[in-house]
Amino acid sequence: MWSSPAHLIVITLLASVAPLLAATPVATLDDGNMLLFVANDGSYGYDKEKSLSGYAGLYYPKGTLKALMAGAGLWISGKKDDRWHVTIAGGPTEFVPGPAFREPDSTYEFPVYKITRGEDYLTNDDYQTWPSHLGAPLNQLGQPLLRGSQALFTLFNDTDSSAHGMSISGTPPLGVEVRLYAYTFDNTYQMYDTILSQVVFFEYTITNVSGETIDSCIITSYADPDIGWAGSDLIGCDSSLAAAYCYNDGNHDIFYGPNPPAVGICLLEGDLTSFNYYHSKSPLDTVTQTVNLIKGLTIEGAPYINPQSGMPTNYPLDGNPVTGTGWINDDPQDYRLMLNLAPVSLSTGESLRYKMALIVTRGENVINGVDRFLQAAALIHELAKSEAGVELLVFPQPVFEISQDRFQGHDWGGRFLSGGLDLASRYLFTPDRNDSLPEIVISFADQPLQQAYRFCAGVDGYYCCGFTPQSVEVFDSNNSTRYDYAFIDTDADGDLTGADSLLEPLIIFTTPFTSSARESITAGSMVDAADLALLALELEETMESLAGRSITINANVMQHEFIAIGDTINFGSVKVASLGERVLKIRNRSKFCQEINISSDDPSQLLPQPIAFELGSGESSFVYLHFHPADSGTFSTPLRIHGCGYNEKADTLLVTGSADYSFVCGDADNDGKLDLVDLVIMIRILYRDGVITVPIRQLDADGDGLFDLTDLVQFINIVFHNVQVSCD
Repeated sequence: MWSSPAHLIVITLLASVAPLLAATPVATLDDGNMLLFVANDGSYGYDKEKSLSGYAGLYYPKGTLKALMAGAGLWISGKKDDRWHVTIAGGPTEFVPGPAFREPDSTYEFPVYKITRGEDYLTNDDYQTWPSHLGAPLNQLGQPLLRGSQALFTLFNDTDSSAHGMSISGTPPLGVEVRLYAYTFDNTYQMYDTILSQVVFFEYTITNVSGETIDSCIITSYADPDIGWAGSDLIGCDSSLAAAYCYNDGNHDIFYGPNPPAVGICLLEGDLTSFNYYHSKSPLDTVTQTVNLIKGLTIEGAPYINPQSGMPTNYPLDGNPVTGTGWINDDPQDYRLMLNLAPVSLSTGESLRYKMALIVTRGENVINGVDRFLQAAALIHELAKSEAGVELLVFPQPVFEISQDRFQGHDWGGRFLSGGLDLASRYLFTPDRNDSLPEIVISFADQPLQQAYRFCAGVDGYYCCGFTPQSVEVFDSNNSTRYDYAFIDTDADGDLTGADSLLEPLIIFTTPFTSSARESITAGSMVDAADLALLALELEETMESLAGRSITINANVMQHEFIAIGDTINFGSVKVASLGERVLKIRNRSKFCQEINISSDDPSQLLPQPIAFELGSGESSFVYLHFHPADSGTFSTPLRIHGCGYNEKADTLLVTGSADYSFVCGDADNDGKLDLVDLVIMIRILYRDGVITVPIRQLDADGDGLFDLTDLVQFINIVFHNVQVSCD
């Protein structure tokens, strides 16, 4: 086939934007500090292709061959006709990929879809093929849901009888279909020793697709942890945290090396009724023995007896190795862990959900690693139970005024904005504080007015690196008392503006201005200066744009509590062709990074800015709502605020306004008067495809809903013959 050079160029361009990534039968979660294999058949932590180091499918730290697991997955059991049916996964599996009852097709294998923060529809094909019609979750904007920084979705079922042949299960299928959504976090904005980057969350939805009820349906989280050499492992459980864990017998493992970590699983959703275990030497080879383990009994079917209390228990080895109390494991083996949920009745078509987490922790030694594991389990339980996400607050009134002109900027004074951390946490490391504050005026000039303290970035935070004459003056508007101020010299050039020519963040102190450096500030850090701090702000302006102008800041307004939005925010009456503005504050109350997306049902009239941004833990940000009504009457549209972090949180806020539509009939350029310019614009509209920049009824003199020659004649009569015409 003949191809022109232009044709070849088009082909090259199309190839350059082709998707770079696509779904595969096995994917890895690797955006955090560990690497975990997840397959489309119900197993994870298992590398069936032996692509790295045998079958091991969990490595920590990422980028090494230090293995921690030889397989894990989902077990589902239940009764049909009073007979137990069991389906297991965790390496070898009895699940098959894809939807239930799908006809076998050698040309198709249901994949594991993988999305990562920073990718998009052009760089990752999984964004385009994300199977939402099969239950892959979407966010509030109808896009593939990305919790954390990286997420996977896959679908599998147990309806293929030929896959059920293991000696410890090997029963006919239960008839279930399972959707799995798993995700992890990177190190961005994380707290608690970046622990979330060493946790993978699993959310399962299990549906009975058979034609009969599954009685006593039990869900089991199974894991085969192998910390280096598997034969030197110890295990334990904590029923209060619904967690089971594995750690090494000693601070050195012959395969892993020194100070091996702890690894375990933790149930976050569902009713845990027992912990159980077995090891590679256990005589487990029948379905009956498997059911015993699922019920929380020994392999032989007897209850466990706690040697400390002499009482039966469903939680063997529940002592605490950190404190050295209780029933502690002292028999190193190659163990398997099982967390069993309470039995439920699952009717045909009914679904149940459960959520669990895989956790890896490493401390100063093995026992400290166990301690960190228990702390991490407690943390993620707190996150799972907490509904804290993004908090929406309405700003009561504008804080900054510059000759009635609006400008872009941020108030970073966290403690004076009802608890946001922002710059106060980044630089000052100080909690909220309420003071009685003066009205501050900041003046900008071409020549130096006042010395400012410079703070530069150091290894352990920000330290005072001198003071420099600057063209800014800060004073009390009531008595003109000047105040000290500092700026964060982010590029360390000694100037108040950064490399982008915009102003650096300013810190204003409550202390009166002095021409000599204060010893306590000069020698100290921002932490030392925190008690003196009045407010902090960052203006996205240049010195040239602000020269000769002043900012008036009512600092007491800044310390007022923001008012909870509730259901509605109202603009009041806004004149058509003008722009109304209200300000929202969005605060991240969680312990993790949030991605915020904001959308309006009618962006032509209500436009939020920005529409997407990220908030770190405890941080706050302003959102400016611009209301530009198109016509008279009332205006009402939902504003949707969606925060995506550990827990999704979506809020819908009704925004209302009243448009005050008043105009001069025939005023085509909307300058409030009629003249020859208006007639010229009308002629251009009619005969030269000119653009109509005012509402049509402002030009529609005869009220027929159109602007045509008859309207032009009418306006000629208005301008030259003083004929009174109403275009209402």
